[in-house]
Amino acid sequence: MTKHYHSYDRPRQALLNAISKCSPPQTLKQLSLACGRNHAYLQQYVERGSPLSLPEDIRHKLAAMLDIPHESLMSEQLENELSKQPKRRKNDTITTVAFLDHPQHAGFDRQPWKMSGHLLTSMGYKNLSALALVQVGDNAIKPTANLGDFAIIDQTDKNPQHAGLFAIDGSDHIKLRFLEQPHPDADTVFVRHAPDDQGGFTMSLSSINIIGRAFWKLCLI
Repeated sequence: MTKHYHSYDRPRQALLNAISKCSPPQTLKQLSLACGRNHAYLQQYVERGSPLSLPEDIRHKLAAMLDIPHESLMSEQLENELSKQPKRRKNDTITTVAFLDHPQHAGFDRQPWKMSGHLLTSMGYKNLSALALVQVGDNAIKPTANLGDFAIIDQTDKNPQHAGLFAIDGSDHIKLRFLEQPHPDADTVFVRHAPDDQGGFTMSLSSINIIGRAFWKLCLI
C-alpha cells in the first residue's frame, strides 16, 4: 500500500509554505515542469513520498525559483549525514590554480582547479599566485610520472642546488626531470630520470629552461 504524507515532514512543508507565498502563484505541476521533470513529479514527492528526498539539482532549482534556502528542502537524514562530515576551516580560502600558459596546453579547455589555500600554505607555499598546473609531456621518468599526468609547480623555485623534481620547458612539451646542481658556482646540472639514478647525464644549467619545482603529482587512471 502506498504511504500518503498527510503529516508533512520539514522539507515538504517548507516547499508547500514557499509555494503558498508565491507571487504570481505557482503550482506543483508548474514547478515540476520547470525543473525538467514530469508534471506529477512534485505532487508524488509531497503526497506519496516518492522520491524520499529531492536530488541536489532539484533542490537548487526550486530554491532559486521560490527564493528560499536550498537547505530548507534537504531531508533530515541527508542533513545529519552532512553534519558528520569534516568541515572546512572557517579561516580557509579557496585558491585557484591555473594551467601554465604553454603551447602544450593549447587547444584544450583547461579549466583552473580550486584547492584549499590552507592546505597549500601549510605545506610551506606562501605565494599561491606563483603556483601553476602542468601536464607531463613524455614518459621519460615513468613510473614517477606518465605522459598525461598532472603536476602542480612552484614557479618561484627554479634552483636545482636543492635537488628535486622540476618542470622543464621543452618548447613543444613540458618535461619533468630530477635535477641537481653540484656546486652553486658551476654552470652544470645533473639530469636524472629517477631520484636514485646514478647514471644520468650532465648539461649546462644555462641551457635548461626551468619552469619551476614540481611538488604535487596527480595521476590519470
